[in-house]
Formats: sequence, C-alpha cells, structure tokens
Amino acid sequence: MFLIYIMGMFSYIFSYYYKDIRVVTVHIITVLWFTTLLTLPQLIPSLMLNNYSIRSFDAEEISATQGAYNPIMTSAYLFPTIFQNNANYQGEEIDKDFSYVETYMYMGIVSITMALLGTILLKNKKLDRLGSLTLILFIILNYSTYIPFLDIDAIPGISLFRYWTRISFLMLFYMAFVGSYFIDTLAKRSMDNISFSWKKTLIIGTTFLALVGLNWNHAVTQRLIQDLPSYISTSYYYKEWYSIVFVTVASLIFGTIIYFRKKTSPIFPIMALFFLLLTVTDLKYFSSEIIDIRTDDIEDLSKADYDPKYKNTRIILEANEIENNESLYYDFW
Repeated sequence: MFLIYIMGMFSYIFSYYYKDIRVVTVHIITVLWFTTLLTLPQLIPSLMLNNYSIRSFDAEEISATQGAYNPIMTSAYLFPTIFQNNANYQGEEIDKDFSYVETYMYMGIVSITMALLGTILLKNKKLDRLGSLTLILFIILNYSTYIPFLDIDAIPGISLFRYWTRISFLMLFYMAFVGSYFIDTLAKRSMDNISFSWKKTLIIGTTFLALVGLNWNHAVTQRLIQDLPSYISTSYYYKEWYSIVFVTVASLIFGTIIYFRKKTSPIFPIMALFFLLLTVTDLKYFSSEIIDIRTDDIEDLSKADYDPKYKNTRIILEANEIENNESLYYDFW
C-alpha cells in the first residue's frame, strides 16, 4: 500500500514538470508497471491465502471499515497510553464493553506541533498540493465509517483491505515533510521572508469539527466523550506529558518574542536543533517502555522445526495455541 501511494504521488509531482501529455502518459504507465511488478510477490500469495483463510468464510464478516477511527479517537494520537494499561498500548481494549483492536498510535505532541506550524508556514505550491492529497486520502480511509454517504466497502480495490492504524503512515508522511519545512525555515537564521497562511489549518480544523458534529450522537462518540477524560487524568504519564507540552509551548513563546523583535538571529538555528532533540525525547520516552514489553520474550524464542514441504509457502495452522492463524513460513525462520 505504501509503495503504491509513493509511486502515485511521484507520478503526480512528475506531471508538473512535463506538460506534454504523451510524456506524462508514458511515465504513468511505466510507474504502474513497476508498481504492479514490485507488489506481486506479496499480492499473489495474499490472494491465494484468502481462498483458504477462515476469514473468507461467511461465518466471519470482514469489512474495510473495521478499525476506522471515531473522530474523538484522534486524541490517541496526542496522548501516550491513553488506555492506561501498557498491555493495551495498541488499543486492544478500552474496557470489556468497548474494543478498538490495533488502533492506537501516539504520534508525539511535539511532532504534531511542528507539523501544525509547518502547515501554517508552507508556501511551496507543489508540497501544498501533495500535502492536501495526502490528508484527503488519510481522512477518507481513517474515518471511513464516520463519513456520511461514504461506503468504501463498495469501492473496488480499496475494499480489499482493512485499514486500522496502517493508514496512519499517510499522516506521518505529511507530518514529516511539513514539520521538516518548519525546522528548515527556523534553521535559516533569517525569517524576513516567511509568510503565514492559516487557510489550510482552518480547513483541517473545520473538517475535523464537522466530523465530530455529524457523529455527535453516535454511541461510540458518547462513550469516548464520557470515558476518555478519566483515562487521561489517571494515566501515570500525565505529569511527564504535560511537562513536554509546557517546554514546547514555552519555547515557542520565547521564539515568537525574538521573531517580533528581530527577524534575524543566531538563536533560530539553535531552536531548530532544540525542537529536533525535543521531538526525539518525546517519542523515545513514551515508546521505550512499551517496546520493551512487546519485545521482552524475543530472546526466549527458538527456531521451530517444520515439514520441508511447507518451505516458503503460506499455510493454515490447524492445531495448538495458534489454531486457525494464517502463517507464512520461510526457511531462515
């Protein structure tokens, strides 16, 4: 999916450099050919697996909209371990009555702040168009269940996948290049020629608020509004997270004061480096514990024996603790 997206965006950008429709057409056809060729090693076994998977039976209905984010769930991007228990860090459950399997992702409050500032400062038209396309696709796939009149299960190709947080790479991709744009702007010492554009930021905010409003009476929305404040307020990351927020806001206020007093300053590059270090600290601190938990049993694993006839093939396991799981066995395992 990621490869297809990157290839598509590359074709989109390429079309701006060449106005000759024949050149653009040949390029797009070439990109489609190589995209297909590169994805076949994963696509063909997956289609074969689907024919034998228990999920292909009528007993289990699989929908492309499963795992779609309720707009209120976006708060999980902002606050670490919003479900309190590290065992549920990936969103396995909020409580016994409400499950959100595999849907949790903390993107970093500093990263999100840098991306927001980059969006306000961004004036490169090509990057702006690329960002807009990325965000539109992210919103459609991430909130699909909660977008009125949208049925992605009826769209060929798109309906083949369940998206969960897998589609979050679109938001991360957007955050990476607009956040980098902000850091690059800050690192140039002189901020004489920068301009502020609030248009896209207002559109993004309005779109999100509209999604919340249109789904306000949804049972999941009401449950989240009722329960999430208590989860945040009792999290043991509560103080640490607010400390990061305080340092970020204080640094931005300090930088803003300098900007209005002096457009050129050696402090700006220092601040750019500081924000990079703060971003790494934010993500590393709030992810290190859960990474340790998720990987603590790896050292105890050993290579399993298997029948040679299963070498490099996908099979359906029919016994033991992982009965009915689909697995792909490689010789080097």
